[in-house]
Amino acid sequence: MANERRERSVERRTRQVLTTYFQKKRRRKLRRLFLTMVVLHVDRYDVTPSRING
Repeated sequence: MANERRERSVERRTRQVLTTYFQKKRRRKLRRLFLTMVVLHVDRYDVTPSRING
């Protein structure tokens, strides 16, 4: 009975760790997407590439 309870607690802990890990991963992915959007936005309105070309 106690062994079963311990297994359940371990399962809950592993699930918690996995959820936090995936949340962090998702947050990192969102941050990367946001950064790429910002870079694209800046690139679109930046004059330096045309200045380098011309």
